Amino acid sequence: MKIKMEREKLIDSLESLDDEKAALREELHDRTIECEKIEKENNALLAELIEEYGEETIMNLLNAQSTDSVAGGGQGSKNS
Repeated sequence: MKIKMEREKLIDSLESLDDEKAALREELHDRTIECEKIEKENNALLAELIEEYGEETIMNLLNAQSTDSVAGGGQGSKNS
């Protein structure tokens, strides 16, 4: 009887993990689509900026921003 209960418990755990895995796959899919959408928006904005200010100016700004991010510890840190 004890083995049967343990087996049932394992089956329940397995089903729960399968459900969680399916939910995580769906969330990953949704976020991938969202990321692709944001990437397209960013590329469109970058194209507009390049058209307005020139490629060299925008690339210089992006390079400066990249250098500041590395020197300042990354992700949005600002040097005061």
